[in-house]
Amino acid sequence: MSEFEDIVGGKNAEKPESNKSYGEIQRERRQKCYDLLDDATKKAVGTPDDFKSFLSVESRFEKYSLNNGLLIYGQRPEAAKLKDYDSWEKDGCQVKKGSKGVYILEPQTYKSKEGDERVAYNVKSVFDVSDVEGAKPERKVVYDIDILIRALVSNAPANIATNHEYPANVEDNSYYDVAKNTVFVRAGLTHSNIFLAVAEGLAHAEIASGVDDYRPNEHAFTARSAAYVIAKKYGVDTKPVNIGSVPLKYSDMDAKDIRAELSEIHKSVESISDRMTEYLLVFSEQNKKRDGKGAR
Repeated sequence: MSEFEDIVGGKNAEKPESNKSYGEIQRERRQKCYDLLDDATKKAVGTPDDFKSFLSVESRFEKYSLNNGLLIYGQRPEAAKLKDYDSWEKDGCQVKKGSKGVYILEPQTYKSKEGDERVAYNVKSVFDVSDVEGAKPERKVVYDIDILIRALVSNAPANIATNHEYPANVEDNSYYDVAKNTVFVRAGLTHSNIFLAVAEGLAHAEIASGVDDYRPNEHAFTARSAAYVIAKKYGVDTKPVNIGSVPLKYSDMDAKDIRAELSEIHKSVESISDRMTEYLLVFSEQNKKRDGKGAR
């Protein structure tokens, strides 16, 4: 067991023998996590395969913060579902003896001496579903691609139109027109490629909403990466998404600046996924009502 596991392990980890105060131990825990976070950040942009592995983690844990997504990637990139020890117990599951926890940062609000509210981060240990006994397999809902496209365009932040006279100089299957706030999609695509093209265009629209003088070419890799995450999340084939290289600029950036770049992917994915989830929930409820009426 490593020093880090000693410090932050859960109920089934060895307790360190230490004369340090609680505050000192908390600071040490956080610093260990911050170091791990920096290492995971740099690893994520090391190679195209590393980057796609990180994007796959994002597709399963987009509700987590970017930092926690990176921590998950750095420790357990194959993780499918994470809960802390007590939460698994409440679900009637038992964490297997000797299981290695995944360490994330949990925000805690507190009041300072001056009386204002502040946020601190404590290290929390969570376990993957593969580390527990008694977990019931979840039924994965699979939607037709046309339903996924409807969910994708529902309440979209930009207009979407098919361009039958597609510009010859545009290689991608969609492009975002900033002035018209419109995603133009190449005509004649398969349904799965329509999904990817629209997802990429809408990622541009999401990022543009917070950027003055937005230039799509400067954010092309980010938007393409977001489309990869959304497709991965909903089971759409990601092979057409070209992530054959990682921008060279990342090699000259420190971990904090890399995370600032990756946050554009994370935020756009979260927004798109939230809208899709809302649409698919309504769609599922309507289907249940129709099935119920039919059963009578």
